[in-house]
Amino acid sequence: MSDYTGRKGAYDLIERCVRLDSAAWEELVATHRAVVVRALAGVLGTQDAAVVQDLEQDTYERLLSRNCEALRAVESPAQLRALLRTIACNLARDYLRRMAVRRAHQQASASMPDELPPYPDEIYGRRLDLERIVKALDHVLEGPRAARDALVFRLFYLDGGSASEIASMNLGLSTKGVEAVLFRLVRKLRRYLGHDEGGAAVHDGG
Repeated sequence: MSDYTGRKGAYDLIERCVRLDSAAWEELVATHRAVVVRALAGVLGTQDAAVVQDLEQDTYERLLSRNCEALRAVESPAQLRALLRTIACNLARDYLRRMAVRRAHQQASASMPDELPPYPDEIYGRRLDLERIVKALDHVLEGPRAARDALVFRLFYLDGGSASEIASMNLGLSTKGVEAVLFRLVRKLRRYLGHDEGGAAVHDGG
């Protein structure tokens, strides 16, 4: 292993790494593993060892990006350690953000009922004229996505399309998103038409 304690040793190692010398990369990794792992652990806390290992590998791979641009700018062992710590910490924070988004998505998906609302004439426990439902829909739609939501409602309840089929129509909604729109509109229709959640239908005075 080369003398890495001085500036000349650092330049030599970096030069060899830039040339993609495999032995130099093995030396760099062996010399800096503790620095990188400590940086990752400082952000991640207790994490699966496989996660730390993957992020450690990603840290070294970042040094290769843009033709080793960041690595070429290093002038001393201290700078290289600082660079690796910065890369490792940023990767760890990105990982935690991705996990937080994934958990939020999973929680939102779990809160959705497994089945979609029944067809409109079954929602209220009695037959309702579809024309009346469509007119009521015009009153409950609001916001910049009103036209899209109206189309989703009609495609599902009037045209018989499935949530997955509607999601494939480039409306900017996933299947779960289509289901969420339908549930929201059904709740609004129930309130507008004077239906209580206990199953009793109350005339809305129309």
